[in-house]
Order: sequence, then structure tokens, then C-alpha cells
Amino acid sequence: MPEDLTKTQQAEVQKEVKKQIKVLQRTKEIGSEFKKQASTAMIAGLSLLVALAWKDLIFKLIENYTSLTLLEKYPFIADLYTAVLLTLIGVIGIMIISRWAKKPEKA
Repeated sequence: MPEDLTKTQQAEVQKEVKKQIKVLQRTKEIGSEFKKQASTAMIAGLSLLVALAWKDLIFKLIENYTSLTLLEKYPFIADLYTAVLLTLIGVIGIMIISRWAKKPEKA
């Protein structure tokens, strides 16, 4: 079939093919950018969800397991323990989502 085309037509076909390849590459870039933005939104949502869902429960558990005299002496110790535990949970979730976002898409 390429033999049936004139040189001008062949050049036009090659030009169109190159244009389509650029469009395909741009589509992949958009998909990659979407993945990055989606992972950022998921990380933010996960961080908020973890903080809200577990804060009260963890605070009460720490309050029960921390001696009353320690809480009287250092009233913010339960908050500190809660913040440390929630941070660890959030970091683990963020690491998992970040790894997902870095995985290359299969062609």
C-alpha cells in the first residue's frame, strides 16, 4: 500500500502518525499527572480520616492506661501519646499511597 501513495501523500501520512504519537504521549502524561493529584488528595483525606476516626478512642484508652497522678502532673501527656500514635498510622498510609502513585503504568 505505501507504494500506491505519492511522496507527498507518504509525507502527510508520516506527519499524521507523528501527530497521533504526540497525542498518545500527552494522554499518558495527563494520566500520570492525574495519578499524582489523586494520590495527594487521597493522602490528605486519609490523614483527616485517621485523625478524626481514632482520636477520641485513642485518647480515652491512653487516659485509662496512664496513671491519674501522671495526668495531673502533665495534663497533655495523653494528647502527646495520641498524636504520636496517629502520626505513625498516617505515615504508614501515606507510604502505601505514595508507592502506589510511583508505580509505572503498564502499556
